[in-house]
Amino acid sequence: MIARADDPSHPSPEPGAPPARGNLWRDLPAPGSAEEIRILASRPGARIERIVSRAHASPPDFWYDQDEDEFVLLVSGSSGSVAS
Repeated sequence: MIARADDPSHPSPEPGAPPARGNLWRDLPAPGSAEEIRILASRPGARIERIVSRAHASPPDFWYDQDEDEFVLLVSGSSGSVAS
């Protein structure tokens, strides 16, 4: 399950708004909670999100397909992926 960060005290910026400043380590969700995605900045053709995931994984044999290209920067921890 993915939880969108709709907390009014930490709203996602409006498209075209200047990026907010802050600490990526602040206000992390509790361990064991759903994966959290918060939009940090958005412009036409690009979006920067903070995704906090603690060993969340897609079900076996699940193919994740999306219309957008994606670049992922892992800031802390480790990741495993299988490409075929």
